[in-house]
Amino acid sequence: MSTDLRRSLAELADESNDYTDAAAAVAAARRYRRRMVAVPVACVVAVTLVAAVVAATRPSRDAAPVEPVPDRTTAGPTELVKLALPKVVTAPTGAVPGLPANRAVGQGVLVYRPCPMTCPAYLVTVSGKTYEIDVPHVTPGVNTLRNQRQRDLEVSLSPDGRYLAISKGDHTTFRDLTGTAANDLPLENVVAWSPNDRYVANFEKKVDLSTGVVTPTRTAFSALTDDGQLLDTTTVDSRSIRVYPVEPGAGAGTVLDVSPAMNPGEAVFVVPDPQRDNSEKWYETAFGPGNVVAVTLFAQDPVLRRSAVAIGTDVTGTLGLRANLHPDGAVPFFLNDHVAYTTQLAPSTPIKVYSVSDDGGAVLLSQLPAGAEFFIAGMSGRYGATLGGAYEDPLRN
Repeated sequence: MSTDLRRSLAELADESNDYTDAAAAVAAARRYRRRMVAVPVACVVAVTLVAAVVAATRPSRDAAPVEPVPDRTTAGPTELVKLALPKVVTAPTGAVPGLPANRAVGQGVLVYRPCPMTCPAYLVTVSGKTYEIDVPHVTPGVNTLRNQRQRDLEVSLSPDGRYLAISKGDHTTFRDLTGTAANDLPLENVVAWSPNDRYVANFEKKVDLSTGVVTPTRTAFSALTDDGQLLDTTTVDSRSIRVYPVEPGAGAGTVLDVSPAMNPGEAVFVVPDPQRDNSEKWYETAFGPGNVVAVTLFAQDPVLRRSAVAIGTDVTGTLGLRANLHPDGAVPFFLNDHVAYTTQLAPSTPIKVYSVSDDGGAVLLSQLPAGAEFFIAGMSGRYGATLGGAYEDPLRN
């Protein structure tokens, strides 16, 4: 977490305490953080990537180089299965077993807590089993910087659901859910994973989980490739996006032409609040396995919303398949090899998770509790878990 973000959260302490609705308080805090960014970018990029959308911000520039981590997480052979969410997720009413340290539980597909800040947090595995997990909690009545940081459920699941990462302030604990290995690494949070689960990074450091080597990043980026290369994106115009490697001299990247899937009046980026900052752009890009890429399309009809997602391949650079989104659809991401997104009509209604079918239709995958704070494998790691769109979506709030 950058120095500016720490300062912003500290300044927000008194303001957030005025909210009586916990979810509203968390959403307000996150919107405040987004306003601190000159050009927020919600995107995930990689060349064969199962990843999520990340909002690109600039890191602290005074981060010192770090030494390799002697105690490291290693990836042994294991058989992974495709991830599947339960049809309906209901908050437990009785005792829930804790995540066992002495045995594997299988890949994780969802981490959530029924209410923000104070409710217990649960891990849901591909087998449908639920375990309570130990995460930092807000201490009622204590107005400290650490308490402010614990407002969010800062967790992350790797793209294949093998690793659970829990941010604990100055470090993050990585648990191999297909085994018992658990290691603390010097990352304050996880912004992105490589699609093969080998690398994790934030805007200050990158960690090779297979060797424990930690190297500084010190740059804005959107995602990681399988070999640990940092990638970023930018808009070329209203109909195309450029994907490029961050390292100097690594090339200009690839321009993705989205126009074949667009309707009149749509664009690949929006300016959510032109009156506040005309330089601010918001755009969303996700890459999946097999070089599949998805770019969100925005429309103003009459309100600003996500109208569709364009899907194609970065091999040709042209995205031709169009999938219309629900009017209240939130940021798309990849779950397995399909584009997915969540919807929520109002704070009191369930959060629904949809997948885009091969013909561009929508398939209902799951329903989550209305007030849940959640993280689905494949989602963004930038802000940890998210709230339903009725609270969290920057285009609606």
